[in-house]
Amino acid sequence: KVYDDQVIFEAMTQSEQTLYNGILEKIGIEGSSVTFPIFSLTEKDQQNNYLKSVNKKKLNIAIHPGCGTFDYKRWEKEKFNELIISLIKNEELHILILGGKEEALLANSVLDNVPSNKYTNLVGQLNIRETLSILKKSFLLISNDSGVMHLGAAMEVPVVAIFGPTSYIKNHPLGDKTKIIISENFCNSRSNSICDECKIQWKQQKSVPLCLQSISVNDVLNEVNKFI
Repeated sequence: KVYDDQVIFEAMTQSEQTLYNGILEKIGIEGSSVTFPIFSLTEKDQQNNYLKSVNKKKLNIAIHPGCGTFDYKRWEKEKFNELIISLIKNEELHILILGGKEEALLANSVLDNVPSNKYTNLVGQLNIRETLSILKKSFLLISNDSGVMHLGAAMEVPVVAIFGPTSYIKNHPLGDKTKIIISENFCNSRSNSICDECKIQWKQQKSVPLCLQSISVNDVLNEVNKFI
């Protein structure tokens, strides 16, 4: 069968949710509103051993400093480290570090000089459902533009999301509990691709894109403090 209908989608000005709703409408299904949390957890999910990592006496802030294999979307590890050291000055907070096994070295870097009783490093230890259960118990998630960011939003966890060379419009997580941090000073943050200058620097020297470099620790702290 030849399909001659199409959905017009403009990634510079529309989110992916708009695209998917457009597809549904074309096949006769009305776009439905999203009900949170999007994922349901079984009793077994909510009794996994990793939940012991959640400090029940404190506010647990989950942090995902990685971005899978898309390294160019990562805020600098040194800034994540500085952010964590600033956060733990608040005795009411406990840090949970999330990520895949390929991000183990990154996790060690962002935890440099952080007292071990102030955090729990769960990088490389959780499957997706275990990650969801940890996120559900978290007070807040701080993340780059990543899959974990979307999982947190799906579980109705407040998210502070750090965006660099990817489009915050196209990739904005669902829900209204997300604060997007971007830089308007470098790159086109709506283009969903790394600019030519930064691409060259990334390939040659693994330099973090300028749009991410321009986001300061205070920029992130100021947004985090609005939730605390």
